[in-house]
Amino acid sequence: MPGFFPFFLDCYKLEKDEKRKKQLENLAFGINSAIIFQDNKNVLILDKDQFDIPETFSQTSWDEFKKTMDSSNRFRRYGSKNKKKL
Repeated sequence: MPGFFPFFLDCYKLEKDEKRKKQLENLAFGINSAIIFQDNKNVLILDKDQFDIPETFSQTSWDEFKKTMDSSNRFRRYGSKNKKKL
């Protein structure tokens, strides 16, 4: 399994939210993530889901990953503009 995932770097270039950009940059280098090699592909393991990391960037894959980011607790906390009061 490579330690670099170009798909996430391409996503980084398109993302506007600075906190999500940082998360995407970390994912591009396999930092703070659970990425496994399964069935001949790299898979990002999330809270209740997984995302098959594409070898190359496509708009369809980016749209799919954005939906994954929006539904995952892990990414919502990075992209949320509303902070919960304790």
